[in-house]
Amino acid sequence: MIAEANARAEEAEERVAQALARAEKLRHDADQQASDLLANARRNADRVLQDARSFAERTLSEAVEEAERERISVQRQVDDLNRQRESITGYLEELRGLLGATPMPIIDGVLDSAPAPAALPAGAQEAAGYGYEGQPYEAGADDLADDAVLVVESTQAELFTEAEFVGADGAEPDQTA
Repeated sequence: MIAEANARAEEAEERVAQALARAEKLRHDADQQASDLLANARRNADRVLQDARSFAERTLSEAVEEAERERISVQRQVDDLNRQRESITGYLEELRGLLGATPMPIIDGVLDSAPAPAALPAGAQEAAGYGYEGQPYEAGADDLADDAVLVVESTQAELFTEAEFVGADGAEPDQTA
């Protein structure tokens, strides 16, 4: 009985030793797996972070390039509009010089024959230089130059129309035909 008890005790000690070895192996394997998972997670996090930084830098670079292209396009448009404004200003100055230096009796006649403000529709009153309820308003130099250009163009059109009915020698065409 003692021998049998000793044999059972030895078997129990062997099983305990085996269980401890298996437990140690499982702990070691679990530690190794946890270390591997942690290393993989860090590598994945670093890769995701690097990808995000790369994407952000690329997106920022593209946005800066697009903004620069847009700025250049807008600057070209502004430069073109400035050139147009300078050209128009030069043209208006030339017209002012021509209108100021050369007496134009035709314009005086056209201005004298202009309809009274009350005879004009409301929109035409403003265009003709009359403000609210037919009251004249003070026009700036640019407005006067623009009005002068319109008067000259309409006078030229009227003269051209009259020239169609008047012969080259100045005689009116024969009405008998």
